[in-house]
Amino acid sequence: MKIKTVLFSAAFGLVVAVILYAASQTFLYWPLLKTQNRIDDRHFAQRYKLNGAPAAEQDGIIIVDIDDRSMRSLGSVMSKRWPRRHMADVIEYLAGDGAKLIYLDILFENWTRDNEILAESVASAGNVIAGYYFDLEYESRKRRPDDSIFNEAITENIIDGIAPEGSRFIQSRHVVLPYSRLVWNVKALGFANYIPDPDGVLRHIPLYISSGRNGSMVSASAAMQMWLYLKDIHYSDASLKRDGVEFNGLRIPTDRHCFMRLNYHTAGSVYPYVSFVDVLNGDFEEGAFADKIVMIGSGSEKAGDLKVIPGDQRMPGVEVHATALSTLLNGKFIEVVSGNIILSICIVSGITGGLLFSLLPLKFGLMITLLYTLSMFALSRLLFIKSGMLLNIVIPSFIILLLFAVIAAHELFERFEIHHGALTPDSE
Repeated sequence: MKIKTVLFSAAFGLVVAVILYAASQTFLYWPLLKTQNRIDDRHFAQRYKLNGAPAAEQDGIIIVDIDDRSMRSLGSVMSKRWPRRHMADVIEYLAGDGAKLIYLDILFENWTRDNEILAESVASAGNVIAGYYFDLEYESRKRRPDDSIFNEAITENIIDGIAPEGSRFIQSRHVVLPYSRLVWNVKALGFANYIPDPDGVLRHIPLYISSGRNGSMVSASAAMQMWLYLKDIHYSDASLKRDGVEFNGLRIPTDRHCFMRLNYHTAGSVYPYVSFVDVLNGDFEEGAFADKIVMIGSGSEKAGDLKVIPGDQRMPGVEVHATALSTLLNGKFIEVVSGNIILSICIVSGITGGLLFSLLPLKFGLMITLLYTLSMFALSRLLFIKSGMLLNIVIPSFIILLLFAVIAAHELFERFEIHHGALTPDSE
């Protein structure tokens, strides 16, 4: 085969790869991201099956659940006048049993007659962290974590639309805090916002959100506050970078908006649940909560706090916080293969595909396309299950498929022309 044909085929593959990669960063961004997310979710679903329901003893997390039975006995937790003396009693029991940390995944607003009782109980325990909520700006709600499709090295990416320094954190308009006496008595406050992806699946959680004039104040999530407390790390030790947060050499990988991927263990409940009303009645074994991280929240559908997670499953919000804390404690982070590596894979795939599809018979080109796509899928699944790395396979696979389609169409058109006498083999 003439060297000119080889060079042209390689150059054609390179051009197609570069153009499609550029398209993946612009107008094809969302369709490709949607497809890649579906693949990643299937990897999670497969890992759920392989893991089963792993034991959670290593995390030391127990969830005190305001379940249906508790609400039938005490009233709906959604009511702002839910008796706070019950929570005060439960906190007293948990602290007395030796709980290492108590997290309140319930927002106590407004005044009730039991405010002082709850505040005193929290102060006495000395290890309570409470959640609160930010009212996010509309533009911040649209600012999604971009993950495997986005190339972090492209600072002027059209998807971002704003300089990286100016868009580092999502912004809040104002904050919804618990009543002031409780705020003063807790060990720390952490925001409990969940921000699902556009398809409604909760794959990430923001570690920081900025507020105040010009975003001058930066606040940590509930999971981050719990982690800082348990590790005895001061918040001022944080070094915020474009690709993560560092604490004295320990790196927590995030995207440029400071979203951390949640490393879900399984589709079902991972952590042991104890009914709130049982704790309130003292119906638990002595030492059951000793040296444990206790999260108080509701797993009931009536509380309206069930979140969609990868694998078409639902999980209570309190367990999402537990998953975020577990991810931080274990250091088993979900990371994404960098955009530059994907770009390199795309270029190599484009050049190689252009050569093979031009030089080999059409039937071999079809086999190569199918084999390449299946191999990339198998590689990405193995990489995720073994090391927690997510590999973007949509863009390089799309390049190979399009190359094959274009070259095959060109070859079939030439055959049609030759068959009808418009061309002769010598005239090619």
